[in-house]
Amino acid sequence: MMSSGEIVKQIRLSKGLKAKYVYKDLMTQSTSSRYERGKEEIKIAKLLVIIARLNLDFSEFIYLFKAENEEFKLFEKYHQRLLKAFKKGEIMELELINQNAINLYQFNHLACFNHLAQLASCMTKKISKKQKDFTVEKR
Repeated sequence: MMSSGEIVKQIRLSKGLKAKYVYKDLMTQSTSSRYERGKEEIKIAKLLVIIARLNLDFSEFIYLFKAENEEFKLFEKYHQRLLKAFKKGEIMELELINQNAINLYQFNHLACFNHLAQLASCMTKKISKKQKDFTVEKR
């Protein structure tokens, strides 16, 4: 799950804003760095100032926070399915996860889904190779 600081960082970077502007008179550079990495949380009063400096309403920030965390939960779900399918050697499930991850990446352009698709593809190739090697040994 993403922290509020990680979401703030994404928004700040997407808007091309410097950390110095967003956190001026609120916190030190080291504190803002820890906050954006999800290592530290801040009080709501500071968060409201930061949201205003990002030119957002609080409701917009909450919407983005929920949306980001829903996508993270979806990624986690697919990641767990991927690991389970690989352990069981289920090529069809791996191929299905690969295609779903590709579709999700094309929809929302989150790199984590692209990485998941690549991982599923590699796992499928590895299991396919093992099955081919086993068939050759059997003969």
